[in-house]
Amino acid sequence: MQLRQDDANDKLYNIVDFQTNLKWPEQKRVFSMIPGLENAKFVRYWVMHKNNFFNSPKVLNKFLQLKTNSNIFFADQITGVEGYVESCVSGLITAINITNYINDQEMTIPSPNFVSGALLNYINKESITNFQPMKANWGIV
Repeated sequence: MQLRQDDANDKLYNIVDFQTNLKWPEQKRVFSMIPGLENAKFVRYWVMHKNNFFNSPKVLNKFLQLKTNSNIFFADQITGVEGYVESCVSGLITAINITNYINDQEMTIPSPNFVSGALLNYINKESITNFQPMKANWGIV
């Protein structure tokens, strides 16, 4: 379990990645059993969420355009990148390529020798049979 500071005054902490289907009273009971949280005041409880994403290798080209309509671009977690930085990078690259596309300039993606390029290469690798989102990591370079 990891606690992360959640306010500027260092008074609120968030339990990182604690998605649960437990009802709120049960969350309070269970989390209060954790050593150090016995007397914690819970100001917000956790809920499950689902991340939806495309099967990008099937529907997007390497510039994150729809294969069936090159006027439509995508970025962020829906493309299969996972994480805040990864989503920002995909958005930046997509924005640059939209600008290039509109101005009839060559579109580009980073080299797969860079983590950002390797991540885009991963989400467009057509040989993947069970596509799942990927975080940036050196294993994909």
